[in-house]
Amino acid sequence: MAAREGDPEQVFTLNRAFHVLCYQYSDNNEAFRIYDHYNSLFGTLRRLYGFSPQRREELIKEHGTILDALRSRDEENAGRLVWSHCEGAREELLGHMSGLGSGAGVVISATSGRDTVGSLLSTVGSVDLS
Repeated sequence: MAAREGDPEQVFTLNRAFHVLCYQYSDNNEAFRIYDHYNSLFGTLRRLYGFSPQRREELIKEHGTILDALRSRDEENAGRLVWSHCEGAREELLGHMSGLGSGAGVVISATSGRDTVGSLLSTVGSVDLS
């Protein structure tokens, strides 16, 4: 599997595909627009810094548990899992960026991340996987 093997471009492509599919099933154009906007920035940073081996393993597990929650229509758990997934990605990326100086953290601040995740979480409740 590409994520486990660490092919950076394939990991990035598969990760984006997972998120795009989730938004397509949710039929929430606004949430997708927000994701797509922030993915432009995150995608650039991810291509620069990549995914650590630990984060790649976490992605596989997190995506699987999010899908399980969506399949079982457990909105509360899905929301918690999505939030945790976003926080893990943000924290790992900020960890990579920590050597860039104090201004780097402003790019992906906790507040803007929370606002984005809050908008994206509204999508989880509207996902129809039937």
